[in-house]
Amino acid sequence: MASSAGAPQSPAIPHHPRSLGVGSDPSQPSPQKIFNEIIHKIPTIQKFTEIIYENISPSDVEWTQDGLVSREEQRGLDAGVGMTFDGFTGVYQGSHKEPDFSFRADTDDFPSIVIESGWSESLPYLRADKDLWMKGNNFVQLVILLNWHKVPGGRVKGSAEIWRRNGAGNLVATEMTIFPVPSTPVLNEHIEFTKGQLFGAAAIGHPDAGTVLSLRMSRLREIAEERLVKKMGLMPA
Repeated sequence: MASSAGAPQSPAIPHHPRSLGVGSDPSQPSPQKIFNEIIHKIPTIQKFTEIIYENISPSDVEWTQDGLVSREEQRGLDAGVGMTFDGFTGVYQGSHKEPDFSFRADTDDFPSIVIESGWSESLPYLRADKDLWMKGNNFVQLVILLNWHKVPGGRVKGSAEIWRRNGAGNLVATEMTIFPVPSTPVLNEHIEFTKGQLFGAAAIGHPDAGTVLSLRMSRLREIAEERLVKKMGLMPA
């Protein structure tokens, strides 16, 4: 994982809905559909997740099992897709956006963590989405961009850009490789954030607001490989 405080900046392009499957076979699942199946298994929210997604493994329910998130807190956390957000400010006033996936405390109008996914040709638009989410409001704490790239031989490379604000309020990114799996083990290969960041206003004044939660890249790889092989007939690079 390499820090990229000097990470590529988003090009100045108008914001508009992305087509995540541009140039791909329409009979195949889009990267967004594949991603939705992947990400639903990672955060391990609660029993309603197990009901909706029948194949979830009990081993995935880590935040609860580890005692990091209580059941009451889980009930106050929305995680999923299908919700459109508006009310953006500044140059983004009048915009509206449905994230590929998000976490949102039910006391907040905006999500706290947003995840967007697409093929490599859509990366400029993913970064424009990142600017919308992080510059158009003060609620979003973290934007994760998953970028997939087809290479010869029916294989797929993948990477994640994790965008957040530094102490000065500027946007900085770290990059993590999904595929190919790094040949040398990477320490602390997690996407980390605090309960305060995740729950927003609901965590104000709570003594455990600084508790660190994480999404494991190793688990993302496992599920991504399964979906790539079974759903798209592709292999990790």
